[in-house]
Amino acid sequence: MTHEDIEATKAPLMEHLIELRARLIKALIAFGVAFVGCFFFAKTIYNILTWPYIWVAGAENSEFIYTGLLEYFIVQLKLAMFGAAFISFPIVATQIYKFVAPGLYRHERQAFLPYLVATPIFFFLGSMVVYFLVWPMLARFSLSMQQAAGAGQPQLIYTPWTKLCQKGAETNNKQVCVVNTQARLETGQPVVMAQIVDAEASEKIMRVVLMIPVRVQSGTRLLLDGQELQRGAFALCAPYMGCNSDFKADDALVAKLKKGKSLDVQAVNVFNEIVNLPLPLAEFAQAYDGPPLDPKAFEEQQRKLQEELQKKAEEARKRMESQQPSAAAPAPATPPKQ
Repeated sequence: MTHEDIEATKAPLMEHLIELRARLIKALIAFGVAFVGCFFFAKTIYNILTWPYIWVAGAENSEFIYTGLLEYFIVQLKLAMFGAAFISFPIVATQIYKFVAPGLYRHERQAFLPYLVATPIFFFLGSMVVYFLVWPMLARFSLSMQQAAGAGQPQLIYTPWTKLCQKGAETNNKQVCVVNTQARLETGQPVVMAQIVDAEASEKIMRVVLMIPVRVQSGTRLLLDGQELQRGAFALCAPYMGCNSDFKADDALVAKLKKGKSLDVQAVNVFNEIVNLPLPLAEFAQAYDGPPLDPKAFEEQQRKLQEELQKKAEEARKRMESQQPSAAAPAPATPPKQ
């Protein structure tokens, strides 16, 4: 290309801006059309993207749920956005090339052309490698690590059965008494809670709350001293609050709890394994029939619990440190030869 040819291809700044606007509009139109199409098929795209995980974990362990009101809608928007970027990439890349091409020499355009053709191909091949190879390997590795970490029965710390009563504006001026206990891990993380809720002019209920990942459709099973007591579905699941089941707490159920020694709460976790969480009943009768706990006494009880949790956490940290291999002692110096 001669100097005259270069001069002939020059254009004012305004023409460059007009050309850039036209290319951007075409790229945005391609992205917008792809976005609408991907949003229409968002459910199908979702099923395609989750197939590697279902293939690894098994269909029976792969029921997905959403815990936010608009979470599934937001997921569909994200799928449509990333799907549109994937589909419209060749068109966007072509528009970029057409805008840059007039400023290139002929041999530069010829050198650039193979990259323009190869980029979408390798982009597609890379996506297939991730989908069929990397993603299943990552899912298998993650599931194996979590299953290994979840083996064994964790050490639980229990709060004593406590009776609290309240009457005021928060309860619509009705007397509400709650008898509850809670189990926590040594780290302080709550795991399960059971409570008897006795509200004035309302039916007495027993509420069980699980603060661990569970399969919602399996519900909860209650065992009293090894014998099945009741089964129930989860009434509500909320992020950071857990899943709760409500049972009718008639006089017969309360009498059984007073005489029992242990209440086992069973559920199915996300790995399709039965989780058994025992709650001791030794103090239930005394708390249920006794007077409500004074708020100051309840605060003192919570303070002692926090101190115990901190102590357990410190002991666990020391155990981990003691299990680590100590540094090898330095070898004695070799005496110099005479």
